[in-house]
Amino acid sequence: MTEEFIEIVEQISALEVEDLKELAKAIRDLINEKDVSEDVNVGDLVSFEVREGATLTGLVQSTTSKRAKILLQTAEGTYSINLKNVALLQAAPPVEEADVDAGVDTPDAVA
Repeated sequence: MTEEFIEIVEQISALEVEDLKELAKAIRDLINEKDVSEDVNVGDLVSFEVREGATLTGLVQSTTSKRAKILLQTAEGTYSINLKNVALLQAAPPVEEADVDAGVDTPDAVA
């Protein structure tokens, strides 16, 4: 950090809570002004990361000034999720002892 930056942080630290809230709002407004989204239109193919290591791809169905509704086509990467939030669509065949002994990759071994 530069000396100037350290001085600014020290000045901010001395502010009262209400002033800090006003400053936080002013900073959010500045970030929103500078953080311009890409020009995305209905029908565009887009991709985005939902978490580090998990990327979704799909077609834009609709947009507002700040959001887009995406019809998902693919998901790539690894995503860790609580089992309470998972719906089983099709069960894998049971793992046989011979497969485990032979070191064959099974759905459990891959996960």
